[in-house]
Amino acid sequence: MAAAATDVHSAVGAVLSARRKPPARPTPAPVPTSVPTSAPGASGSAVVQSASGLTTLLVTPLVVRTHEQIIIRVHSYRLAGVLVTIAYPDGQSVVRRGRTTLGGEYLLQLPVVYEPLDRSAVASVTVSVAPRATGGAETVQTTFTVLRPSLLSGASLRVRPARVRTGQSLEVIVRAGLPYVQVHLTVLDPSQQSVSTDGSTDAAGTFVATIPVSYDTHGRSDAALLVTAVLSYEGQTRLLQQRVPLIGSR
Repeated sequence: MAAAATDVHSAVGAVLSARRKPPARPTPAPVPTSVPTSAPGASGSAVVQSASGLTTLLVTPLVVRTHEQIIIRVHSYRLAGVLVTIAYPDGQSVVRRGRTTLGGEYLLQLPVVYEPLDRSAVASVTVSVAPRATGGAETVQTTFTVLRPSLLSGASLRVRPARVRTGQSLEVIVRAGLPYVQVHLTVLDPSQQSVSTDGSTDAAGTFVATIPVSYDTHGRSDAALLVTAVLSYEGQTRLLQQRVPLIGSR
């Protein structure tokens, strides 16, 4: 009888002890070695961690133009709920919800739709991660800079003729789509000698220059000119280049 009573007391004690035991904390997925843990990175990324160190947020690039893509990567608990909020200075916000994978990863890539009123603006990224087995959430936040869309994105460079002979002239046409765009044009021959000229686009957004070609190929079949145009407009720049094969003199 005494032994039976002892067994009953032991069983009751085990049940009470199990009831008092707190729920197990979810284990975060191991941090992959490819994710740096310092910020900002040399690659133009911001990497920040939560206070617990168990959630890592990576945002790249740190500087992006309107309509370009931004990448948000989260590494945290397995199968955890993720809430991403991107907030812009004018009150606009973009919200995305998801869940981490079995490896603890959540990846979001989307275009920046906000256009700054000035040349640039700072936007914030806030990520909240809620593990399934706990009632709390971890929050991580960082920022990135948004630039106005490039006004020179549609610029183009064209040369005539497509293959130029020694003694001929090369016509270079730059179309920027905007008037008064500053153009610095350089034509470099294989001997590293160059001819440069400066100007600006006309009312139709076009700049035309004629460059005489005096380089003698000496029979080389691989000789070519390198045409470079640097466009400048309202603090923005654009580099255009084209290689023009050379034909020896007759």
